[in-house]
Amino acid sequence: MIYLGCDPGVSGAIATSEGWVESLPIAGKPKARELDAVEFVRLLKPHIEYSGPPIGAPPAVCALETQWHGKKEGHARSKFVVYGGILATLQVLGVRVVQVPPKVWKRYLGLGKSKDDAVRLAEQEFDCSAVITGPRGGKDHNLAEALLLARYAEMYLRR
Repeated sequence: MIYLGCDPGVSGAIATSEGWVESLPIAGKPKARELDAVEFVRLLKPHIEYSGPPIGAPPAVCALETQWHGKKEGHARSKFVVYGGILATLQVLGVRVVQVPPKVWKRYLGLGKSKDDAVRLAEQEFDCSAVITGPRGGKDHNLAEALLLARYAEMYLRR
């Protein structure tokens, strides 16, 4: 079984419990962003076995962090369009999706609200300091949280 974690949103990421992580492929103009589903499938295919519509056991399970309404209407629209694209694409690929509120998976892994804590834990769990460095050189908490969601899927959803 392959375990995935997804921190959704326009700056989100997808990861496996083996340590692969990638920013979500996003297309569109500001306030009208959406998931590039074709690119998303291309990113996922090497990590999951897809052989057509799901029959029997799913090829993977994904812990997908639930989303809440943002304060800005344009941002909220993009956030939910991306979320819907992720959910639909994973379902078409036959991936079992478990939607998890942030409080639940973070509490399970012993995290608080701090993004820095998530980065530190991901670096410890995956030995991946370079992997979660963002495009501007700083640590990318979205990459870190996707990795930790994959770890949550592996630890909790395996039971």
